[in-house]
Amino acid sequence: MGAVRGDPRRLIACQRTAVTFGWRPFVVLVSVADVGRWRYARGMSGLIPYLLFPGNAAEALRHYQSVFGGELQLLDYATAGRHDGPGDAVAHGQLSGLVELAGADAGADDDAVQMGGMFLSLLGTADALTLTDWYDALAADGRVIDALQKRPWGDYDGTLVDRYGIRWLIGFHPED
Repeated sequence: MGAVRGDPRRLIACQRTAVTFGWRPFVVLVSVADVGRWRYARGMSGLIPYLLFPGNAAEALRHYQSVFGGELQLLDYATAGRHDGPGDAVAHGQLSGLVELAGADAGADDDAVQMGGMFLSLLGTADALTLTDWYDALAADGRVIDALQKRPWGDYDGTLVDRYGIRWLIGFHPED
């Protein structure tokens, strides 16, 4: 992550956003009073999005691995001892790396993911080139909501819905 500029409260907001979605390493600050003594803490985890797909979890998670890299683990219903879906359906999958996601094929009593009123945020989680590549790869066969572009405050960001219906907000502060 690049240098943070301006108001230290911006650092808190950005870092808390990152931790919320499970990327690491990150800083966690409890309050504005802690700004004077912040430091990086490795290995901290936050919430990891867990997405239920309508029968295409293996395809989707492999796609995300091709975009973000990392290690993908898949466990099928048969191996997990589940009988509420086809034996070859994904009971649990997890992508571990710079971006962490988990998911499965929705079971008989589960609803598949439907995103409204939210984005998975990748703000400043990698360098500008990597984030631009991720934006382009996720936009392929998806729908751009707002192109990745420079904003009046100097940062770049854009939003999209990928081919699996997942909404993403991707952005970065340009390096000096």
